[in-house]
Parts: sequence; C-alpha cells; structure tokens
Amino acid sequence: AKAAQCMKALNRVASQMGIAALLKRDIKSLSIGEMNTVLIAKAMMKNPNLLILDEPFDGLDKPARLSLADTINDLMRQKIQVILITHRFEQITPNITHVLRLKSVKIFMGGRKEEIFTPENINRIYDIHKRPILDYPQQFGHASTAVGSTTTRIAGGLDRIWETRLKGTAP
Repeated sequence: AKAAQCMKALNRVASQMGIAALLKRDIKSLSIGEMNTVLIAKAMMKNPNLLILDEPFDGLDKPARLSLADTINDLMRQKIQVILITHRFEQITPNITHVLRLKSVKIFMGGRKEEIFTPENINRIYDIHKRPILDYPQQFGHASTAVGSTTTRIAGGLDRIWETRLKGTAP
C-alpha cells in the first residue's frame, strides 16, 4: 500500500513538474539543471507548504535557469511558500514578493520587492557613490536579466540577498 502511494505521488509530481522523461534516465546522465529540478520534485513528494531553495540556479546555463525559474513560479502559483536564497538580482523570480537583504552578516533592509529595488536602495546596498545606478526596472524576473547582470557585476559577489514570499507579510 505504501509503495502504491509513493508511485502515485511520484507520478503526480513528475506530471506537475514535467519531468516524467527524466525518471527513465540514469541519474549520472542528468544535467545540473535537470538534477536541481529532480531534487525539487523529490521535496514535492511530501506535499510541503514551504520550500527553501539555496542557490538553485548555480551552474545552470540561461535556458536551464529560465526553465527552473518557471518551475519555481509554478510552485508558488500553487500556494507553496518559497524562500529563495541567491546573491544575483536577475535570479529573483517574478512571483517573489519580499526581499531580505543581508550585509556583513546582519539584516540590512527588508520589505516588498518593489520597495527594496529602487535606484536609491540599490546604491545603498552596494555603497555606490561615484557612478550610481540611476534606473532599475520595476519589472523583475526574466525581463530584468540584462540590468540585473550589470548590477551583479557592480556588486562583485557581495553578501547574499534572501528573497521570500510570505503571504503578504514583510520579512
């Protein structure tokens, strides 16, 4: 009975995440992006209310990053809470609503994404004084990749940004 329940859950999650074809492949043949998606699917087998994803985009090429971002957004549309840990602005998926920014191992600022990602705050986050970022797009996610990449280069891999979606409450 338990094996049947596991198979039913596996088939449900594989269908939901579009990974049925991956289940037929040897694990050694999976790319990093495919492996990340399979690991998220494994977590989904237990019907979690919360997923904590630590740097899920690391090592992925652009198509794999976009695919994984779509998967994460789909999960969030299903009312699964996601805490996404990243240090790159362009990896913040569109459905992320709140951001908690750490600097020197302390909370530097937090709030709604659109309140945190203003030109003034971006300049404060990275102590940019000589050549401030004058404009940062109000649209986030895939559309901000080019500007986000520029911001990441300016940041030079500073402290992490913690994004979270917490049912409309500020972190």
